[in-house]
Amino acid sequence: KRAKSWKKQRSHATIVRQTSVVSTRRSSYDHAASRLRNPTEFCARRTRSRQNETTAALCCALVREALGAGTDSIAVITPYVAQARLIREHLREDGLGDTGVQCSTVHRFQGNERDIVILDTVDATPFRPGILLAGEGPHGSALNLLNVSISRARGKLVVLADVSYFRDRAPDAPISQLLQLASEQGTTVRLRDVTT
Repeated sequence: KRAKSWKKQRSHATIVRQTSVVSTRRSSYDHAASRLRNPTEFCARRTRSRQNETTAALCCALVREALGAGTDSIAVITPYVAQARLIREHLREDGLGDTGVQCSTVHRFQGNERDIVILDTVDATPFRPGILLAGEGPHGSALNLLNVSISRARGKLVVLADVSYFRDRAPDAPISQLLQLASEQGTTVRLRDVTT
């Protein structure tokens, strides 16, 4: 079954390479953009965990597209508990809650693998980059978190991130280096190009 699923992924027109920054068709994003409740809401109530309505909706669009292409081994991972909850809520609202898509924090996903992994970085303006992704140093938690994140995909890795945000606010951080490499070797799609 895995070989058949892998074959479907390779023929999926919107998944171009092993490391894609974002890659989907316009119609999925139009649907995601239309259901945003408050795209500027970035902090979960009563916690310090972060959430981002825009990237949560985009994750659901990517999941819908991958499922539509016949891939059923999908995970959405994020460094923040609040974002994982928000994405699960969006998946349920979109009727994708019982599809077997796993959505969790990077820490909880450790040791698991899926054919397609969508990594939602969450962080964006107006906040400073979170320590979970932008912490520096060769032995920092950010490096370990990113290592776990990018090594969980058996086939395709899709990273949802505000590349210029990380480049400007954390230029030496591991996440910025990952995004630079992904931009060079994968396909980068700008949000404004798919939602207009």
